[in-house]
Amino acid sequence: MIEVVYLYVTDLERSLRFYRDLLGIPLEQIQPHWAEAQLGETRFALHLADESSRPNIPNTIRVSLRVDDLEAAVERLRAAGVECGEIVREPWGSLSEVRDPDGYEIGLFSS
Repeated sequence: MIEVVYLYVTDLERSLRFYRDLLGIPLEQIQPHWAEAQLGETRFALHLADESSRPNIPNTIRVSLRVDDLEAAVERLRAAGVECGEIVREPWGSLSEVRDPDGYEIGLFSS
């Protein structure tokens, strides 16, 4: 079981606007250098990166998030200026890829 997913970000406020305000992740315990949310049995955490924790390659991790209404989520993100990939429909569900402010590739999917 995955206990915690950490994303090291360069601007915590900008990342809060993306993950909390646009994607609706209920980030709590917001501190000056980190914020976390309990997502089922896994904690999702944003931590402000310093020089020692900043990834060398921006796409070293991929996170996929399930959304109830993919079309509405993509429309909301595009309206906020976020570049979203086309919605791809597969037998298992639909997917769109977006990039967060630090360049992490985020997959949004619905079944």
